[in-house]
Amino acid sequence: MKRGYIKVWRKIEDSGLIQLPKTLSLFMFILLNATHKERKLGTPTGVINLMRGQYVSGRIELAKRLKQSEQEIRTSLARLEQLDIITINSTNKYSTYTIVNYDIYQDDHQ
Repeated sequence: MKRGYIKVWRKIEDSGLIQLPKTLSLFMFILLNATHKERKLGTPTGVINLMRGQYVSGRIELAKRLKQSEQEIRTSLARLEQLDIITINSTNKYSTYTIVNYDIYQDDHQ
């Protein structure tokens, strides 16, 4: 299956994520699964519009997929938010994770 590619900037080393392997793996997972173009997504609570650089999931699902505990996911998400790498918009069913500056780093024309 042809899924395309993502760009990983060397600046990631400056952020300190290299020293936080579980946080880095979470960020890479979100980056790999973030939508690369606007689209609609059906959820248990209705249809939501996803913009470029957004991913929808929950902590339990992320913990299962990454083989980490929910607490490790919660800690990593908090770190990514504190570092201004992602923003999180939560509901009682799921969270939308938005990669800050996605359009700059994943620009098709570079």
